[in-house]
Formats: sequence, structure tokens, C-alpha cells
Amino acid sequence: RNEPVSAVADTVGYRATKFVRRNRLMVGAASTTVLVLLAGVAGTTWQALEARAQRDAAQSARAEAVAQAQRADQQRAQAQASAREAAQQRLAAEAARERALTEASRAEAQARRAEAEAQRAEDESRRAQTESRRAQTAQALAQTEATAARTARAATEAQLQQTRAQRAEARYMARASAASADVLSTLLADIGTSGKPLPPEQLLEKARELVDKNYTAAPALQSELLINLGVRYQQLRRSDRQREMRELGEAAARRSGDVNAIAHALCAAPEPDANQGRAAQVQARLDDARQLMAAMTGEPRLSVQQGCLNAEIFLASGRGAYPEAIRLARQAITLFEDADQRDGLPYITALGNLAFQHQRAGQAKEAFAMYLHVGEVMDATGRRDTSDRLTVLANVGIQQSMFGEHRASTDTFAQALRRAQGADLSQPVGDAGIARSYGVGLFHLHQLEDAVRWLAYAQQKARQGGAVPVELDACMHLARSHLRAGHLAKADEVLNGCEATLAGNAVRQLSQGAGIARTRAEWLLASGDAVAAHAALQKLAAQVPAAAAPAHDRDRVSHLPAVVAAALAVGDVTEARRQAENYFASAERVARVPEQSAHVGRALALLSQVQQRQGQPREALASLERALPILLVALGAEHPETKKVQALLALPR
Repeated sequence: RNEPVSAVADTVGYRATKFVRRNRLMVGAASTTVLVLLAGVAGTTWQALEARAQRDAAQSARAEAVAQAQRADQQRAQAQASAREAAQQRLAAEAARERALTEASRAEAQARRAEAEAQRAEDESRRAQTESRRAQTAQALAQTEATAARTARAATEAQLQQTRAQRAEARYMARASAASADVLSTLLADIGTSGKPLPPEQLLEKARELVDKNYTAAPALQSELLINLGVRYQQLRRSDRQREMRELGEAAARRSGDVNAIAHALCAAPEPDANQGRAAQVQARLDDARQLMAAMTGEPRLSVQQGCLNAEIFLASGRGAYPEAIRLARQAITLFEDADQRDGLPYITALGNLAFQHQRAGQAKEAFAMYLHVGEVMDATGRRDTSDRLTVLANVGIQQSMFGEHRASTDTFAQALRRAQGADLSQPVGDAGIARSYGVGLFHLHQLEDAVRWLAYAQQKARQGGAVPVELDACMHLARSHLRAGHLAKADEVLNGCEATLAGNAVRQLSQGAGIARTRAEWLLASGDAVAAHAALQKLAAQVPAAAAPAHDRDRVSHLPAVVAAALAVGDVTEARRQAENYFASAERVARVPEQSAHVGRALALLSQVQQRQGQPREALASLERALPILLVALGAEHPETKKVQALLALPR
């Protein structure tokens, strides 16, 4: 192939290139030789440089070694100097340590000596404290022994005084007992011109004659005997005669100048005056007695303390301060128990007083338990057939009646009467209070003919004895007995008499007054004047507080049945339902055992009647079914209310 021709300048490089192309072998060999020579020169030069560098390094190393040797010499010299210095310091330290040890030993020895001195000082201090405590103990012991000696002397003196007082009281009581026995034996020997035993009031009149005849020269004893006769008149409901005996007893005591006798007479027999509106006079006599007792050098006789406590209890109870009356009654019991006199009549009287105060306070369950306890104590001390035991038995019956246990209550009253007068109860005799209670029980059991007889007797007997509360209560239940028997005119006549007695009484008996007002409303209802009866009963219900309390519950149980009946009679079924439920709630609270209480059974029967009027036959039937077993227990199968419930349950449904 033909290549194109190019023209270039004629330069040294162009000519060199042409030379090399034309003489390649020769130029290559020459180049190789030159390269070998250059490599040798370069190697030699490098080796020379390397040798020089090694020589320089060796020189530097020798110089450094010399320098290091010099430094090592310096360091060795310095180390030797340091060692010499350290040795010197060690020697100095050892010397210092020796000195420190010496000083420490010296200080330790001084510390031990100081500690020993401190221990000796502490020992001396302890010995001093011990001696001081011994001295204080000896002084305290001496003071204690001195105090004990003074206390023993005081106790001995007090015991001697108490022994002297007890001996004096024992001598007095022995004389009083002997005087009472003398009067009693004389009475037993004198049976009267008829040849038969004298009635109780005639016996008491004979006893008074004997006291005036035989003990005028011993006025203190005469005072004691007259006051005791007053207690017996109280048991016969002769408050007028009881007051007379107290006044005669006070006069005799003042003649005697015996402070115990005067205080006893001042505190005795508060009931007649208080019941006639003269509580202020009773309080004044009690204050005088307290002043006399406070001025005595020794303790008043136990009988005097107990008599004045009884007056305080009576006044507190009369003004409605029942907690205070209960507290004082317990204090009176403690007097006898502290003196270990638990078998005498005064102790039993104190127990009975506590039961009565529980009763007045509306604490029926507590009163019932206490009356049972009093009866047990009396039976255990040979007083089973005494008049006082009959009174306690009657109080048990009264509590049962309050609980609504009318069959049990009437049986209890019958038991008391049979103890008092024998098995024949056809003719009422004896105590007005027991006769009244038995008559009330007969009324509740619907034995109306017998109830009228006993209640009329109790009313008359209580009027003769001035026992206004008993008279009013007997009068009210007598009117209710006539009313339940359907004798409206006779019931009205008796009620007029009750209202007149209440109006003429100086002290209004609130419970009897409410009962008489309720009976008048029941009479209006039975006479066909339902509106007037309803208005009167609503007014009466407003006087009873709404709060649930035992005393208020008893009032509600008494008047709410009539309130419900009157509300139904005027067509106020809503009011009747409300009051029927209130009646049932109060009856359950009053009852000791609801399944045995006529109050609960009657409340259920009345509630059933209201439920029937409200168109609730199933509820009415359930109430009747609950009422029947209760009425069977509380009233008996023959009672009209029980029979009525049985008849209603027998109706076809």
C-alpha cells in the first residue's frame, strides 16, 4: 500500500529518530550498557550513603550511650544521695517514732492513771448515790410506816366509832324489835269481843292504842312504832292514816330529842302529801332532815339514811326525773349490801323500789326482771305468804299486762288473791290495788261481769283510802267494762264520776286522765257520734310524742286502736292505715315476747281490717293468719276477738 508522504522540519530530534531507526541494535546495546552503568553508579552511591548514615547513627548512638552513661552516673549519684537522705530520714523517723512511742507510752500511762482516777471518782459517786438512796428509802419507809400508823390509828378509831354506832343502832333496833314484838304479841292475844280475829284496820287501831299506852315515856321508840304503823296503813291504801302516823311520829321524835329519830320521821311517808299536791312540803322536810344528818358527829342510822333516800327517790320520780330516781334507788340497795344486810325487809323494800322506778320510767322489761328477783329473795327469806310478797306478785302481773300477756297476767293476779283470801274469788276483798289489777285482767279477757264486780270494789276501796290513782284507774276500766258489755248508759254514768274525780283532784294524774278521755271517745264512737270521737282521739294522739320511746309506746298501744276505729268510722282509710301500722310497730316494741302479746295480735287483726277496706284481700288474709296464733296464746280460744279472727279465716275465698 502506498502511504502518503509528509514533510517535517529538519531538527535534532528528527535526525536522532532517524538514526535510532536505522541503527536499532547498536543503539539498544549502547542503551543497555549505559543503563547497567547507571544502575551500578546508583547502587554504589546508595551504599555509600547508607554506610555514611550507619556511621552517623553509630556515632549518635555512641554519643547517646555516653550521654546515658553520664546520666546514669548522675542518677546513681543522685540515687546514692537520695538513699543517704532516705537513710537519714529513716533514722530521723525512727528516732521520731521512738520519741512518739515514748510520748504515747507516757500519755497512755497518764490516761490510765486518769481513767483510774475517774473510776475511783465514779465508784465514790455511786457509793454516795447508793447511800443517798438508802437514806431516802429509809426516810420514805419511815414516812410510810408513820402514815400507815396514822391510817391504822384512824381506821381503828373509825372502826371503833362504827362499832359503837353499830352497837348503838343494834341496841336501838333491838329495843324497837322488842317493842314491835310486844305490840304484836298483845294484838295476837286480843282477838276482840266477838271472839274472832280483828280486821287489819282494827288491828292497826289497837296497835296505835298500845303504842300510846306503853311507849309514851320512850318517845324515840314511840316515833319508830308509829311510822311503822303508817307503812302498814299505806299497804291498806289508807294514805290519810299514814300521814297521821307520820305526823304523830315526828311529834314523838322531837320530844325525844334524838336526831336520828327526828330525821327518820321527817323523811317518812312522802306519798300522801305528794299525791295531794304538797311535794314542796315533802322537800322542805327532807332538807331539814339532811341538815340534821350533816350536823351529826357520827354516821346516821342505816334506816334513817335509807328512809331519806326513799323520800328523794319519790320526789325525783314524781317530777319525772326517772334516771335520777333509778340512780338513787340503786344507791339505797348499795347501802344495805355494803352493810351486809341482805335478808331484812328494808333491803327487800329497796329492791322493790328499784323495780318500781324502772316501771315508772317505762323500762318494763327491767322492772319485770327486778320484780321476779324481789319475789325470789322474799321466798328465800321466809316471806312467801306476807302481804308484801303479794304486792310484788301483783306487780309481776301488772308488767305481764303491759306486755299484753293477759292470760298470764290474770293468772298471776288470781294467784296473789288466793294467797290473800283463799280459793274463793267470787267476792272481792282485800287490797284495792290488787283488786283493781285483777279486775283489769278480767276486762282484757272479756269476763265482763266479774270485771265489773272487782273494779267497782277496787274503786270504792281506793276512794276510802285516798288512793286517787288506783281509784281513777279502776273507774276508767269499770266504764270500759260497761261499754264493752253494751251498757252505754251505765258506762256514761261511771265516766261522769271518773271525770268529776279527776277534776276535783289536786294532782292531775296524766295517764289516768288520758285513759278517761280515750274512754269517753270510745263511748262517743259506740253511741254513733263518730265525728266527735274522731276529733277527740286526734286531739289525744297529738299529745303523745312521735318519737319511739317505751313510755310513749305504751300510750300509743292504749289509744291507737280507738284512733284506727274512729278513722274507719269516718271513712278516712288512709289515716286508719297509717295509725294501724303505728299501732303494730308500738305493740312489737312494748311486747316482751311478741308471739305472746295480745297487743301484737290485736294490731294485726286491726291492720287486716284496714287492708280489707283498701281492697287488699291477700294482705288482709296474711295479717289474720299471723294474728290468730298470738291471740290464742294471749287471750284464749273463747275470747270474742279470737273467735272473730277464726270466723274471718273460715270465710270462703
